[in-house]
Amino acid sequence: MVTYWDKVEQIIKTHNLYHLKLDIQLPKESIQEVQTVYDEEFFVSHRGKKHKGWESTCIHGIDGAYWKTMSGKQYGFESDSDSDILWDWTDVCHYAPKTVEFFKKDIPLKNYRRLRYMLLRPDGYILEHSDTPTGIPYKEKKKSSIFSALNICITQPKDCALEHLSNGVVPFKPLEVYLFNNDEYHHAYNNSKENRFHIIAHAEYDYDFAELFVRSFEKYYEHTIK
Repeated sequence: MVTYWDKVEQIIKTHNLYHLKLDIQLPKESIQEVQTVYDEEFFVSHRGKKHKGWESTCIHGIDGAYWKTMSGKQYGFESDSDSDILWDWTDVCHYAPKTVEFFKKDIPLKNYRRLRYMLLRPDGYILEHSDTPTGIPYKEKKKSSIFSALNICITQPKDCALEHLSNGVVPFKPLEVYLFNNDEYHHAYNNSKENRFHIIAHAEYDYDFAELFVRSFEKYYEHTIK
């Protein structure tokens, strides 16, 4: 019997995916909820001064601390896979009930690690980088890199983009959910006068997620996997 994970393996072996739009959306309430989180001043600077206007806050993270937005290594752990890390929901959840419900009940993920709001302020930018452990893309491309993270659009002002250097701009629209290969070099900019809010999610994928992956691929790539 061919399982959905078998079909996923077939897809990633034959397609070099940099991003994949998923057939699921955030609830519309997420737009107001992230604004409330912003108004409550939960956002903290992310990755230092070399990037401009890049901020973050955790919905779920290390020690349930909203301000621990970096990887576990920055807080004395081996990595985000370190079994000594206590992952928990943060105080941000009180201001984003519908968004939290989406992650707990609607999207087929489990065992969340970092689940973060990401803010790019007006005229801000994120310099070219790779999120591999070395900060350099793998010499031999890993097909599984499409599972690096979920990048979820809440707001997407005009003249604002997230771009893979070798594959172009991701065509985000508000509330859309994407798998995003962050192992490859990518950068972002916000040339508008509005805040850009996204969510980045790191978690484990269960069997139902494999069905979502295949359904999304077939819907948006017009290619049926038998």
